[in-house]
Amino acid sequence: MNALLHPAVLVSLLLILWGGQSLAQSPNQQARGLAIVKELPSDKDEFATSFHFLSCKRFGVTTNFVLNSASPLTVENYKICAVAEFGDLTTRDLITEEDRQYLELKRNEFQELSQKYPTARGKLKPVMETVIHLQSQLDSGQVRYRGGWTSKVSFDAMVESKRKAAEKEAADYARELQDVQAREKNLASARTNLAGRWLLRDHVEYIDRLARQGIKMSGISLLPIPENIIQDALHLPIRNWKDVVLKEAKGAMGPAILCVMQPQGAYSMRLAFTIASDDEKIANADDLKGALKVLASIDNELAGWLPGAVAAALIKLDLNERNGDRDAEVTIDRDFGNRECELRVLPRSTHEDGTIYSLVCLTVH
Repeated sequence: MNALLHPAVLVSLLLILWGGQSLAQSPNQQARGLAIVKELPSDKDEFATSFHFLSCKRFGVTTNFVLNSASPLTVENYKICAVAEFGDLTTRDLITEEDRQYLELKRNEFQELSQKYPTARGKLKPVMETVIHLQSQLDSGQVRYRGGWTSKVSFDAMVESKRKAAEKEAADYARELQDVQAREKNLASARTNLAGRWLLRDHVEYIDRLARQGIKMSGISLLPIPENIIQDALHLPIRNWKDVVLKEAKGAMGPAILCVMQPQGAYSMRLAFTIASDDEKIANADDLKGALKVLASIDNELAGWLPGAVAAALIKLDLNERNGDRDAEVTIDRDFGNRECELRVLPRSTHEDGTIYSLVCLTVH
């Protein structure tokens, strides 16, 4: 029998020869669309042939369809009647009214193709059923989010919770930024208290030194700082610490204390004060008593050691001046258990009101 094969049969044969194994035999490969083709544009729609594809790429006169891991199938564009893209129906979030409209558009598209091309009806039926099921889920008050179904009420509650959390995070960040800016401004502020002024001037180097040493909390005995001592203190920039604060006494010659705080106490503390001299006498005895009182409220042992250490340092400072070394400061180191103490007495200076003074700084950590 020499009857010629119908063009649709030839197209089917071409698909078999070029397409390799069926997509149904590759469960890990999910079809992303359906192509409907005719051998000749004049052929009737019922003779069109359809096939699933994994991906396609259109060129000027041809389109490449990837059916499986084999070479792509190339089809002349004039033979292509329609390409139905399945898109991300099985994975996309389905929440909004736009998602509903998307499903409706896909359903109408697949229905029209099924009616126009009978041979594609069987291949479009599963995806049509998928769309109908998704629409039914949405109509029942469900939404799909990140691959899972949940009630719209629960989803809205989750969105609201995330919105509030985001607002709180933004507000917290704004407060933190404002706090950082305020602390930086405090660090650069002008101080009338000489001890506080010196602590701020030396602060960056001091904090850098602490940061290089690192904070090893095991074995560290934190200094208990009474709340009243640092109440209404000036807050300074923080690195790895809970807080860094500076509290000054009123008056230029009064003491100042700087504390590097951890939750349970001070990791490091600096107590600075001035010793003003007037005709070989101490001119600010009350300021010195105030500094000693502050230290006694923190550690009695340190308070008992400090006066003798300061007296010894002043004697050494006098000897330096007599020997012509007026710019040398005196340093005394002492350990109290697991606390390291450093006492620094700076060379004498003259205040703007003419008062001669020495600045003393006790650092404990």
